Amino acid sequence: MILDSDIIFVTTTLNSKWLSYQSKIIKDLFPGSEHLIIDGSSNWPKAWFSWMGSIRGKDAKWFVHLDEDCFIENKGEITRLIEKMEEGDFSLSAISDGYNHYRGANPVAINSFFMVGRVQDILDLNLDMD
Repeated sequence: MILDSDIIFVTTTLNSKWLSYQSKIIKDLFPGSEHLIIDGSSNWPKAWFSWMGSIRGKDAKWFVHLDEDCFIENKGEITRLIEKMEEGDFSLSAISDGYNHYRGANPVAINSFFMVGRVQDILDLNLDMD
């Protein structure tokens, strides 16, 4: 069983009006989860990666990375996805950046607007971007 405390939500943001709506939804659906807000206004696009260092030392087993204009509607679907990932020993689940009519990007690359992953599997990544 996935507990709220097993999940940390991460939003990289440019501080649009949508962030407050998203934060409230996450708090309402996952009251026992931490929601980490990463301000990308001064280090864009590095904010897309710097958040990974921010979850080091946290107790969560899973992260859910969301753009500030991505809204969760169903807690059960998130926990069901994580349970499926645990059963299959999957490290990451995300949406393809291609194969749809409004994005002609690389179909095997991911778009991190909604991305779920195992915290332990990203802790050893080299995030030095200087």
